[in-house]
Amino acid sequence: MHLFLFFFACILASCAFGSTVQLTQDNKGFTAQGNWYVLYYQPSSTTFVDSSWDKLADSFKDWEKHGVRFGKVDCLKDGGDHCSGTTDMIEVSVEGKTITTLRTDTQLEKVIRQHIVSSPLQGSVALTNTALLAEIESSGYPWFVKYYAPWCGHCKNMAPIWTTLAAKEGRPVNVAEVNCETHRDLCSSQKVAGLPTLKFYKDGFSFVYSGDRTLENFESYLTKMTGPSTQSIDHTSLGSIYEHPVSLIYTHPVGDDLDTIKSVAIKYMDSIPFYTTADPKINTALDIDGAAVVLIKDGGAVRQRFPGRLTHTALEEWIGNNRYPLVTRISSGNANDILKGDRLVALLLTPDDTTNVAFQSMARAWLSTTNTPPVIFAELNGHTWANYVKRVYNISRHQLPALVILDPQDKVYFDQDLNGDPFSTDRPHALISALQQADQLLGHSTISAPASGVERVLNFLHDYKMGLAIGLLVLFGVGFAIITTRSEDIVPASAKNTKKD
Repeated sequence: MHLFLFFFACILASCAFGSTVQLTQDNKGFTAQGNWYVLYYQPSSTTFVDSSWDKLADSFKDWEKHGVRFGKVDCLKDGGDHCSGTTDMIEVSVEGKTITTLRTDTQLEKVIRQHIVSSPLQGSVALTNTALLAEIESSGYPWFVKYYAPWCGHCKNMAPIWTTLAAKEGRPVNVAEVNCETHRDLCSSQKVAGLPTLKFYKDGFSFVYSGDRTLENFESYLTKMTGPSTQSIDHTSLGSIYEHPVSLIYTHPVGDDLDTIKSVAIKYMDSIPFYTTADPKINTALDIDGAAVVLIKDGGAVRQRFPGRLTHTALEEWIGNNRYPLVTRISSGNANDILKGDRLVALLLTPDDTTNVAFQSMARAWLSTTNTPPVIFAELNGHTWANYVKRVYNISRHQLPALVILDPQDKVYFDQDLNGDPFSTDRPHALISALQQADQLLGHSTISAPASGVERVLNFLHDYKMGLAIGLLVLFGVGFAIITTRSEDIVPASAKNTKKD
């Protein structure tokens, strides 16, 4: 037993120094764990093993801590399934299962790297170059990548959770990380605007994670994102489509081809659940005739039916134009997508997170009247985002709620309708007309110069004037009490010189 452990330790030590493991019948079982690239060679007819293979293995030594191993088998001494011919052959295996075989005359470094990023790996992989990240994006294999910086407080708080996630065995994705302090080009290429940013990659698509940064939420998210892109339901589970801000259901005949629906669904896996059904009772419940694609919003109160011929391009474009809820609450997770997006935003700046019923009615009126151009109806907590709201829209806390139209592409906003009156939730038709004729509105730039010191002081005094007034009254009261108390303790000078009779 001790001899076996010593032998095993020696093999692992040889791997740690970048050399290949000489596999025999006695130790071939080591390939049952991890990712193995094993060369089966004929010593009498090749010099490949003595030069190129060992050098190639050494070039991948940084991957060893993630479970990537290189080995070699002498066909004359130990034989094997890949020793039947006279040509050297490379076996690629994952957890003891042969995935494929490679010839030695292929572009081995490139091919092996592609295999590595498409296979389950151990730990969190440190990404340091754009080429590797591009291979990950194109591999189709699911990856969850953290973009961080050592000085970032939120990144430090999340670090132990990320380490625990990376150490999980049997997780359905690979985990990686990018240090944006030392690899700013990588973070810039991925349009990382804040830290930490977590991105999920799969099947050529990338998604920005916007949930809570807890281990439970990470695991739930990854389970969802690595599952099927659509879910089949019947009338007994119809209620599930109403549990989300937006969901899509495709009613179809039995045996219908679902390839178009499934391929489009992949793009929206993080935001819109896709359901399919051949149950006619669902058609009856939704008052739908025949095959149809329907977006369900606002707990079923809003239903939008796809109007055209069902093709991948047409469906993807239609969902893209209608993918948002009736009214979207802006958060740090979706702010860039909406406030720096490609469509007009009817933006209600609110004093808190309470839903504005009148604004919801305006959104419904817009959908029922027209949907051109595409518009997002969104609410933003003007108290939480006070600095942003003041700087960009010149609106203070005491002016909330306030309604504006934002044009992110032209970097302008509009705070007055076609008649020059301020927008209001009491006049929905004025807003709808303005959205339809936004090119006739008088706009203000959202790119504002930084406020001077005096302006910042004035803005502060204006926004907090009530609090400051109360504070000054309290200070005045305290000061008056102190003076009064002290005056009672002071003996007047005239009294000191007065003699008692």
